[in-house]
Amino acid sequence: MIVKLAAMIVLGLGMQSCSTNYLNKYNRKPAKTSRTNSAATKGKPAKIVAIDKNTFRFHLSFNDVWNTALDVLLENYNLTIVDRRSGVITTEWDSFFLDGKVYRNKVSLRVKKLNYSMVDVTIHNSVESLQNVGHGGIASAWLPYPKNAEEMGRIVHNMAINLGQPKPVLPREMIATYGDQKATSSQ
Repeated sequence: MIVKLAAMIVLGLGMQSCSTNYLNKYNRKPAKTSRTNSAATKGKPAKIVAIDKNTFRFHLSFNDVWNTALDVLLENYNLTIVDRRSGVITTEWDSFFLDGKVYRNKVSLRVKKLNYSMVDVTIHNSVESLQNVGHGGIASAWLPYPKNAEEMGRIVHNMAINLGQPKPVLPREMIATYGDQKATSSQ
């Protein structure tokens, strides 16, 4: 019992120091990139919009969106699957400590070409929280956590920054909170 308690304290202290770094990984500045969009250079900025709760439409080329998705995910995650032919990218589980709890998430993303200048990006973010489930031999287990939309919004927002695009139009539940303040949307 004492060994389990000591392990949980060590895990908690280690994860607590990671929470600030976890949140800071999203404080991004526009990347210096050579990617440009012909629409943006003509004064007509391309838009990135949410089609449904998991799908976003990019009015850009497949190559630009694919490369940017890889850049954004590689900056924050370890990748397990990268298949350009199918357009699929999958990450490993990423654990973090936030608001006194331990969470983990795993992102799967698919880039699907619609035509030469339009693609849909579908993102699934599986989030679980570490919960004590009581006695009976199992001390804790990873259980599904329903709040997962903010990470998808962060990924799309960071992709827009890397692509030199205006802030994407996102549903309210996908707009990241920072402390007690809600980030503003472009709606």
